[in-house]
Amino acid sequence: MSSEDIPIEIAVAPNPVIGETWRQLLADYGIPSTILSTDALASAYLISSPSTCIITVPGSQAERAKSILKELIGDMGDWEVNSENS
Repeated sequence: MSSEDIPIEIAVAPNPVIGETWRQLLADYGIPSTILSTDALASAYLISSPSTCIITVPGSQAERAKSILKELIGDMGDWEVNSENS
């Protein structure tokens, strides 16, 4: 796996529903993404949880994905874009 393919955390969604919406939004722009629940127990049993979700994309797509989310979502106040790995 090249460094460009290493998953980079780009955002934290306030819940799984919004996380899935963002995943689909990024997919519509051709950017593959993964949602990682912060609730390990819910993930282990494949149940829904009101926990926050981390959105990751391949490193080579991170800046573009952040830009898309910022442009389309704006500043909603209940989510954050991770700028550490920029």
